[in-house]
Amino acid sequence: MALGIPPEDPPTSSFLLPADPLTPSSWRGAHMAQEGIKGPVADIQVPKDRLRRPGKALPPPCLGPRGQGRPLSEIVGLCYSPQEPLNLQPEAMLLWLTLAFLWSPTCWAQQKYGPGGGTYFSTSRDFQNDITGIRVFIGPLGLIKSIQVRFGSSWSEKYGAPGGTPQEVILLPEEHITGIYGSYKNFLRYLVIYTDRGRLFPFGKEDGNTFIAFPDESDKVLIGVCGHYKLLGITSIGFEWGYPSFLKK
Repeated sequence: MALGIPPEDPPTSSFLLPADPLTPSSWRGAHMAQEGIKGPVADIQVPKDRLRRPGKALPPPCLGPRGQGRPLSEIVGLCYSPQEPLNLQPEAMLLWLTLAFLWSPTCWAQQKYGPGGGTYFSTSRDFQNDITGIRVFIGPLGLIKSIQVRFGSSWSEKYGAPGGTPQEVILLPEEHITGIYGSYKNFLRYLVIYTDRGRLFPFGKEDGNTFIAFPDESDKVLIGVCGHYKLLGITSIGFEWGYPSFLKK
């Protein structure tokens, strides 16, 4: 270590579990809500060792077991290539970062889960309508091939690879997604969405590395999805959290 340069502080996680109703006790007592979900699905039990108490910081899910993680660019979820540095003066850099935050895809700075690679996708911002449904396409090998998001009464385009059997859930009025549990190997294999009504909906089959995603504030809900996909399916996925529409009025 060079003289005069203080050691770098270890990174810490800023992900906190939201307050009730989404708590470990509600997870253990929750059952899959059959109403509102279409397509073949399997029942789910969230492993107890995956649960954390409210108010406790979660370790960065993408670090993997024993802290053996991926490069920093994947951990923080940046979408630009580290092989293409930006040579800007401080004033220009500040302006660039501001414009990038305002005009770039919704998941520009969101953490992503999965090895990544392939074509990037991101749902468009909808400032008037909340997410009211999720549709997931499952391939014959158990891979999650693509995903659609419903804003208000309209479905987004299909993001991901072609094919697969669709499974979907339509949320109740004023119901919101407040947590995600999932797993992946080379491709995304499993997603479970949790809502503020205490309901959960699984898609696919758990296999490989697991992750848990929550907003950093208890009032926030899922407002967007992003990630990458290849020919066989989705290789990484990230989630954008924000305030529901009734809090914006």
